[in-house]
Amino acid sequence: MKKKITIILVLILVIVLQSSNVIDRLKIGNIKPNLIMLFIIYISLTTNILTSETTGFFVGFLEDILSQSLIGVNALTKTLLAFFLNHFKTRLFTEKIISVFFVVFLTTIVTKLFYFLLILLFVNKVNFYHAILKIIIPEAFYNALFSIVVFPLFRLILERKRLWQKP
Repeated sequence: MKKKITIILVLILVIVLQSSNVIDRLKIGNIKPNLIMLFIIYISLTTNILTSETTGFFVGFLEDILSQSLIGVNALTKTLLAFFLNHFKTRLFTEKIISVFFVVFLTTIVTKLFYFLLILLFVNKVNFYHAILKIIIPEAFYNALFSIVVFPLFRLILERKRLWQKP
């Protein structure tokens, strides 16, 4: 268990610190996959509630510190993402690629909507039409596509197994 926690912490640091450098090369227009969110989704679907919520909070807080966003907004959204996904993971079928695609797509939409609602509440400078059509839906689609590649890598690193294998 300590080894898995160490691997998760190292992955968090690598993902948070390198996400802008590596992922910027995969940008299509202004949209890029959100590797941080994908990692939290993966952790939430594969670990217990304490691990997933702690990871969500820690990653979100790091993201708040490193970005010029309101402190706590990313921490709150990522923690809630981890909580709800972990709570509903027994009802979700995530053994098939298409299922993971839709889980990631819908999770990204809900999380980003909540994020923009918080920004709207505290800053009051959000064009919701633009946010939904130009940011949220394209990023959700990109995340869902990217999850097909990244989830097997996360599984290989964390569990030393292939994700799309039959049980």
